[in-house]
Amino acid sequence: MFSVCDDWGTAGPETEELLSGLFGTPKKFPSPKDNTTPVKGSKSSSGSTVLTKSNSKAGKPLKQPSIELTDVKPRPVPDVPSVGKKARLLRKQQERKQRKAEKRHTMQVAEGSRPATDSDNEPDEIVTGVGLNEQEVVKVPVIPKKKRKAAESYLEQAEKRMKGSRFRVLNERLYTSTGEEAMEFFQEDPDAFVEYHDGYREQFAAWPDKPVIEIINWLKKQPKHWKVADFGCGEAQLAAGIPQKCHSFDLCALNERVTVANMSNVPLPDDSVDVAVFCLSLMGTNVVDFLLEARRVLRIGGILKVAEVSSRIENVKQLIHKTERLGFSVQKRNHTASEGNYFTFLEFKKKTQQAATGDLPEIVLKPCIYKKR
Repeated sequence: MFSVCDDWGTAGPETEELLSGLFGTPKKFPSPKDNTTPVKGSKSSSGSTVLTKSNSKAGKPLKQPSIELTDVKPRPVPDVPSVGKKARLLRKQQERKQRKAEKRHTMQVAEGSRPATDSDNEPDEIVTGVGLNEQEVVKVPVIPKKKRKAAESYLEQAEKRMKGSRFRVLNERLYTSTGEEAMEFFQEDPDAFVEYHDGYREQFAAWPDKPVIEIINWLKKQPKHWKVADFGCGEAQLAAGIPQKCHSFDLCALNERVTVANMSNVPLPDDSVDVAVFCLSLMGTNVVDFLLEARRVLRIGGILKVAEVSSRIENVKQLIHKTERLGFSVQKRNHTASEGNYFTFLEFKKKTQQAATGDLPEIVLKPCIYKKR
């Protein structure tokens, strides 16, 4: 009978008693203190075969390897900065402080409590990692950002939004009322006219093309003895930029160059001017009345210049045809609907002295209605 020993050593009394009850004679297991190890399958003194471990085929004694902890060399650790959790937290903390400092300084500059200096744009340093000993801090210079405009205070931003909203309301009112109704409104509230032109001035600064500048450049090339009538002049920028005599009319006077008048009834005699200009001013619902008044004050052969937002003109051919029925003939047109061309320029000439008769055409331009927010 064979018995297998799972481990080296001597069996305890309980194990010997169990084995003796099963197999008869108790078995003695080899001790690890023995210098020799029986060969696998060798016979014991009791006659039973014991399966044991053997070091070699020749039955040489098995030597237990001795391992000393002092012989184990520590694993070399590369000298690379750690980018662990602590490093990321330090970096976020440093960036947060930097953003707060920039915002605080910007607000101080905007309020005038601190002047802006060149040193404000110099790069700072931020934490990107911590060394193994948590003492070495790796710092990388921040790339300097572009110079920012001085931030506006919250009060200025709110005031700017209010002005934009007020401009849209007044602009829509001008588009949807007659010239007489608009004049009555602004005569009762002159500040509204000032607010409207404040908003218009901001819009004008953002336009890629400025129609009044093109008309000024054209008039500079014309005879200096000509007389010009500017309908809906605003701040009378046209009169300030041309060498000719210019009569400027609008619903309210923003400066001394402006004469207060309804565009359908200006204080000029018949056949008294050489050029009549409507630069973004055909805003009422009675456009025909404005054009007839321009025809009245123009001499025969006088020029009518119209500049208007292209999106307001649904059909430029119909607009030209209806204007010719009022006693004009078209000379030039510049109307394109491509991206970047926001304005339409039309040039007419007064044909005859006789006024238009019969049913007058209805000329309607689309109002600029803003979406409700």
